[in-house]
Parts: sequence; C-alpha cells; structure tokens
Amino acid sequence: MKTVKQREVRVFISSTFRGMFDEREVLVRHVFPEIRRRCFERGVGFVEVDLRWGITTEQVDLGFAVPICFQQIDNCQPFFIGLLGEYYGSTILPEQVEEACRDYPWIKQGYLDRSITELEMTYALFDAGQTRSPEQRQALTDKALFYFRDPNYIETLPEDEKERQDYLKVLAANRSKQQKLKQRLRDHGCQIFDYKQPIDLKELVLEPLWAKIDQAFPDTPTLQEQEDFDHDAFAFSRQTVY
Repeated sequence: MKTVKQREVRVFISSTFRGMFDEREVLVRHVFPEIRRRCFERGVGFVEVDLRWGITTEQVDLGFAVPICFQQIDNCQPFFIGLLGEYYGSTILPEQVEEACRDYPWIKQGYLDRSITELEMTYALFDAGQTRSPEQRQALTDKALFYFRDPNYIETLPEDEKERQDYLKVLAANRSKQQKLKQRLRDHGCQIFDYKQPIDLKELVLEPLWAKIDQAFPDTPTLQEQEDFDHDAFAFSRQTVY
C-alpha cells in the first residue's frame, strides 16, 4: 500500500518577489482549491510551496533563501510552476554569497549576477549542480509548467502603480537577462504558456497541471487505501512545515 508521502503532490512555485502578487492570488483562490479537491477524491495529497510567503527577511539577509528554495525544489520534484513577467528579480548580495553557495559552489561559476528566480529555474530544469539522473531531469522537463506574461501588460497599469514603477527602474542589462532566460526555457522544450493578464492563469494552469497529476496518479485507491490515506493525511497535516 502506498503511504501518504507516496501519494502526495508538492508543487514548487517560482517567480520574482515583486510583480507577481496578482498571479499568485489567482492560483491560491481559483486553481489550487480545485486541484486539491480533485486530488482528495483520488486519495492524493496536494501541497503548493510558494516561498515568496514562506521565507523571513532574516533568512534572506543571512543568505539562506537560495538553499531553502533548492531544498524545496528537491522535495517537490518533478512538479514545478514558473511565472515570468518583465521584472528580473533580485540577486545574491555579496554578504550572502558564502552561505548561499556553501552547498552549491556552481553558483560562483558565472551565476552570481543571476536573479534568485533564474537560479531556481536553472537548478530545477538544467541541473546545474549535476545531482539528478537523466530520468529525473526528463521528469522535471515533462512535469514543469511555465507562464510568460505579455510585456504589454505593464502598460495597462496606472501611472502610479508600484509594479509599473518597479519595471521602469529595471536596468536594460536585466531586461536582456530576462529575455535570454525565457528563450533558454523555450529552447529546452519546456511546456510554456503566454498570457495577457493574471486572471488568464485560472484556465491556463488548472487543466494542464491536473493532466500531469492525473498522469502521475491515474489509479483510484481502494476503500481501505482511502481510509488509510485519510488517517495518514490528517496526521501528516499536523506536522508538515514548508
């Protein structure tokens, strides 16, 4: 019999700290509740891992943000959702390098000027640390979903909207990095959806994500398995920390 951990889907959400609040709200309010309901009917646990709401300022300042993100990507593999707008995101600060790179020395080899979001995607999809088997790398490519927001969306925001102001402050060099990251993901063969506004994710995420979960857990549990799952899931929910 499969345990609750074996019958569990954990999805890592990767995006910048800024500029994606509305997208994450759509996922939390309109997508994940329905995914969770469908999973429950199938005897599968569902947990979304969005560390934009789960890492403290102190952890960021001490350089723990990147290691925590990488550990959670490992815990969630092969499920991964990447959201990219025009804002490139923050990089590792000089005082954070030692701790951030302690277990991931490859970051020092040409990635210190990359955003934390790009590091997450590089670690997950391109296995920069060379820690995964070919089968695991292929599974991540197959299960990952990426969503690229229309650059013109920023023009629909009011002049005084903070997100618009943040984007206008982005250096040209970082805009170039963002475009190169998007192209790199396209070239890698990832499943990518373009969208015009945050609410579009309601339709664009739900069914593709469910299709991948359905592929991973096509079987319906027996009555005994369901009872065991309900019991284990309740106990597990009391000790899960993410």
